[in-house]
Amino acid sequence: MTQSQKPLSQSQLVIQHLTNIGTLEPLQALREYGIYRLGARISELRRAGYAISKTWITTKSRITGRDVRFAQYSMDNGNAMPEAVRGQEKK
Repeated sequence: MTQSQKPLSQSQLVIQHLTNIGTLEPLQALREYGIYRLGARISELRRAGYAISKTWITTKSRITGRDVRFAQYSMDNGNAMPEAVRGQEKK
């Protein structure tokens, strides 16, 4: 990275991941991007106009055998930019 390039913000990383890969889970966000509060970044993106869906996943813990539940986020189809920007035409 050159001095003129800024690192991507956490929100930009989330958008990039959802656009390129499809889904993102909290533990995955922590491991891959160091994003500890994925839900907060998703909330910010929704306020900015991004349509992001949440699906609750339930699975068994490998350690305790108990059910565990976590959110899996995905970008709604064809919605890689905020609603406020999508409707604007280029001049």
